[in-house]
Amino acid sequence: MAEEEGYDVKVYIYDVTKGLARSMSPMILGKQLDGIWHTGLVVFGQEFFFGGMGGIETCQPGGTILGNPTKIEHLGKTHVPYEMFIDYLQELSVTTFRSECYHLLEHNCNSFSSEVAQFLTGKDIPSYITGLPAEVLSTPFGQMIKPFIDAMSLQPSGGHALFDQQPSRTSAASHTSSQKKENSTRKENTTMAHASSQNQMTINTKSNEREIPKESGRKKLTPYIHEVKLTGMDTWKEVLSTKDFLLLKEVYHYLEASDQSQWSLSRDQLDMLVSLQLSKELSTALISKAFQIMQQLVLVEDFLHLLQHDPKKGFCQILLQFDAFSDDVKEQAIKMISNCCVCDVGCGMVASDMPVNGGPSYLKQVTQICVSCLLVDSTPLCQGAVSTVYNLVLNCKQLDGDAEEELGSALFEVLNKELPEETDFQVLTSLEVFMKRHIELQSLAGILAVKENIDNKKKESERIACLCDSISQLILS
Repeated sequence: MAEEEGYDVKVYIYDVTKGLARSMSPMILGKQLDGIWHTGLVVFGQEFFFGGMGGIETCQPGGTILGNPTKIEHLGKTHVPYEMFIDYLQELSVTTFRSECYHLLEHNCNSFSSEVAQFLTGKDIPSYITGLPAEVLSTPFGQMIKPFIDAMSLQPSGGHALFDQQPSRTSAASHTSSQKKENSTRKENTTMAHASSQNQMTINTKSNEREIPKESGRKKLTPYIHEVKLTGMDTWKEVLSTKDFLLLKEVYHYLEASDQSQWSLSRDQLDMLVSLQLSKELSTALISKAFQIMQQLVLVEDFLHLLQHDPKKGFCQILLQFDAFSDDVKEQAIKMISNCCVCDVGCGMVASDMPVNGGPSYLKQVTQICVSCLLVDSTPLCQGAVSTVYNLVLNCKQLDGDAEEELGSALFEVLNKELPEETDFQVLTSLEVFMKRHIELQSLAGILAVKENIDNKKKESERIACLCDSISQLILS
């Protein structure tokens, strides 16, 4: 479009709850909320948004894990040149919209969209978005969960930081000193509330990789493995090239070998498998089968090292595309992620909070995927997410505090579902650990009145009853 005609400016509006807020808000808040909104501004062919990890980020329109927007509002046109716009964003990135300035309700993606929209067009984004924080906090429930919200952030994966994170300026530091203090504490994998909970709760921080509270009669726990029996290769021969078929045949031989330490797979086999998993041409059944193959491969440490050091970051590509998969493929993909967390090598990769290629960390992406699967009305997806969280709890000394709180709050919702005893055991085991580490979750459990759901599960088994009693003692009324 010619510069003199101006450039279209649109706000992409996403409901991060995927409709859950609309159905649950009357019961929890006492008023109807149509959604919990994340926004990004689309201009010059790109989407720009603000988050708590990368600060100001950009991606292709609709390119985050949130997928297609719920709504699109056209704000008008701008005559601001692209170079001036980027200079303006650069200024914001080192002042008021540094990553450490992020706050879930008070200074978030919508604050950024509002300010930038007015700079570009003189118009604000819709008031139902900017007014949402005040609407939530005006309720008794909002006031009760404010400390919990203060420790949360929203960072939809799929974008990348527009600028390198730089030291803050003095003027900005004085403006957001309390937020800096909070976030610097987060970077040390703790919060003031977390420290408070550790003072009040007994946690064995010097234990080995399986740091599980020790209760009387509790047996040593082992990670949960998703087993699958791979069928023959005949179905692949018709759809793969000769080269790819031979590579896949080597993978099958590798999995069938009695001693896999005698030889290793190469990047060629890994690249081929990832291409099958991300294929747009293969049937859902074959893509699911490719994930089943990977489910077995990630149980081998040698393959995990290959995956961990993959220069093409195939695992990251899978995580970023997860939301676009069909439910059948998601079911196999989440099982693969769960199996990754069975051993220390895979768990260390998944639980890493280091940015990947300038984007969100594996832990951030996996946390978002697990929360999404825990909340959807699909038992297989829920079970896969539950086992992923359970394996992380068993094999990691501790996850990032924000991740544990997000996963814990989603697990409270899972208590409403009727699930097999094994799955309920994994849910309750994870909740017990998270609640002992985070007093915010103890408070949230009291607010959500989860004790009744917990008591209802006691009859399932003796080990379930033991966990229920322990969790009931942690709930703050």
